[in-house]
Amino acid sequence: MSGVCLFAGTTEGRLLAQKLASLKIRADVFAATEYGKERIEPEEGISVFARRLTEPEMEEVFRMAGYKLVLDATHPYAREVSENIRRACETTGVPMLRILRDEECGQLKEMEKDNEGQSGIFYADSLSQAVEFLKSKEGRILAATGSKELAAFHALPDWKERVFARVLPLPEMVEACSRMGFSGNRLIAMQGPFPMDLNLAMLKAVKARWMVTKDSGRTGGFLEKQEAARLAGAGLVVIRRPKETGISPEEAFRYLEKQAASLRCSGGGEGKASGKDPEAAAEKDEGQASGKYPEAAEKDVGKVWAGTVGKRTIWLVGTGPGNPGLLTEEAREALSSCSLIAGSRRCISQLAFLKKETYEEYRPKEILSYLSVHPEHQKICVALSGDTGFYSGASSLIQAFSGLSETEVRVLPGISSVSYFFSRIGKSWERVRLLSLHGRDMDVVRALKDQGAVFLLGGEPDVAARVSEKLLKAGLEDARMTVGENLSLKDERIFSGSPHELSGTRTGPLTVLYLEWDRAGRETICHGLPDSSFIRGEVPMTKQEVRSVAISKLAPGRNSVIWDVGAGTGSVSIECARLSEQIRVFAIERKPEAAELLKANREAFGLSNMEILEGEAPECLRDLPAPTHVFLGGSGGGMEGILKAALEKNAGVRFVATVISLESMVRLTECIRELPVGEPDLVQLTAARARKAGRSHLMTGQNPVWIFSFEGTGNGKETDNE
Repeated sequence: MSGVCLFAGTTEGRLLAQKLASLKIRADVFAATEYGKERIEPEEGISVFARRLTEPEMEEVFRMAGYKLVLDATHPYAREVSENIRRACETTGVPMLRILRDEECGQLKEMEKDNEGQSGIFYADSLSQAVEFLKSKEGRILAATGSKELAAFHALPDWKERVFARVLPLPEMVEACSRMGFSGNRLIAMQGPFPMDLNLAMLKAVKARWMVTKDSGRTGGFLEKQEAARLAGAGLVVIRRPKETGISPEEAFRYLEKQAASLRCSGGGEGKASGKDPEAAAEKDEGQASGKYPEAAEKDVGKVWAGTVGKRTIWLVGTGPGNPGLLTEEAREALSSCSLIAGSRRCISQLAFLKKETYEEYRPKEILSYLSVHPEHQKICVALSGDTGFYSGASSLIQAFSGLSETEVRVLPGISSVSYFFSRIGKSWERVRLLSLHGRDMDVVRALKDQGAVFLLGGEPDVAARVSEKLLKAGLEDARMTVGENLSLKDERIFSGSPHELSGTRTGPLTVLYLEWDRAGRETICHGLPDSSFIRGEVPMTKQEVRSVAISKLAPGRNSVIWDVGAGTGSVSIECARLSEQIRVFAIERKPEAAELLKANREAFGLSNMEILEGEAPECLRDLPAPTHVFLGGSGGGMEGILKAALEKNAGVRFVATVISLESMVRLTECIRELPVGEPDLVQLTAARARKAGRSHLMTGQNPVWIFSFEGTGNGKETDNE
């Protein structure tokens, strides 16, 4: 048995490491971060590790290394770490000393007692309590509490305007603060402790009326903060330290000096159970000094460190429709054993009964940033509403976490809103189209016309009224709607009606819909709709025969991005948008009356993948995504600019243009000759339609139309745009 294990992370920890080195006592020093490791200067016989240990990992390291003594010099506010160290020492029988800052051993209590009578100094037991206090106060706040709990300030209604944060200048901490909304002139990244005049300058710079700080003691610069706040006329809100018992650094130094010989020894003696006086335990081995740390023990520590130490488990937990009683047993076990739950506000509030530390975030990048600066969390649950396999975000989280080393990611499915809802209304759902409106504008009308049965996962208030309006505008007034609101909760509502009956219904964000329509599957599925299918006005429209050939020549793919320039009534845009839900169509029109017709036709067909831009081309094309296909039905004199704009975004874009006048044909031919495009395919189309004249039918010829098809010659995006 030999050596000392020191958990550092404070100035006292660094000084203890120097003391152990000067006494030639072999020690393994554990710091929480690389920054903490770098603050401990390399010394002979001192090994420094930058990672946090869980309680089981501490026990394994203690047993394998055979330490004679454990020193806990972690930060006063690292309560969970200190508790883990204490329990691990009790389990393994290794003596332990808790090192407190001088102020914690009497001076601080006297200071607080003296300060309580002073105006402008207020004490709180926690940061959340401090924030509650500040809700009733006015003025800007300088938060010097560290990055870990900054999110607590979000409880202030006007936190973005009031709070300025001061944190360590570590890239990962700055990034994590930025994710929490603290960046730019709202974030000060500097290494403390700071002299009084610099604290005063910061308070004046941000015009702070309040400063919030932890009780960092003399070594943490508390007195300097107190004096700066007094001179700045700012109130000082102090977070009290957790109550602890232990010895001062000076007492620890004297103890190490007295027991140096026994702590250097390499053999004999087993550690006593927790509660045994460390000094007595050390005296038992006195006189057995060798001055050399056992080589085998040193190798074992490295083996444990590289293997089990710091290995994380992340569970992606489906939490069901809302009622905690519907959590699976496997989900309950994971949630009970983890140290952190991340997720949306709703999911976290649903799991409040577990009384776990939480992080209100569901985006993968932000969760990764948070975990990178909080290595103390080794078992993490990410709560996902419903089931992990139904619009839950689990796939993006799995992808984000897959690159993490020493991390196991497990997916725990939950009861989906789909299965719960259909069980409540007594229907099966194997032939139902499942869609989500969370952050999406889905083609609800198209889906219902095709499938006849559609389930919608709502994402905003009053979704029932909005869907009713869509159905009515598309002529589906005979559809049936069933609404489920706040499923599985105390205020659950399930009711049915027609689009007319539910058109004014108010619903909350936790709403699902089930739509049925008996006349599904009767829609024409090919392009070339009759002209009468569209709402007409005085605006020209590409006729059915020309439209059919033009779209065939355009040859869009399932994921194409199409510009329809000079869209008119929108017949080409609508026909293209109907081909695939993945196609994105941008209908560009400069005439206001035509733009209104475009909107009316889009609503009549119930299309969400068709966007309308009212403006002059090519100027209005600059901010559009790169097209894979461009249809030119009218250029308004800007033909060359339109072609160039498309080619700049995608050098391999495919064009189809219809022209009637000779002048337009000449302009287009010149553009093709001058621009980097291939040889055009030309078709002249002449169509005639029958009209009734008495008892006879006569053919009436229409204007001949030239159809040009050509592509850019550069290496552009694939025509089936990704």
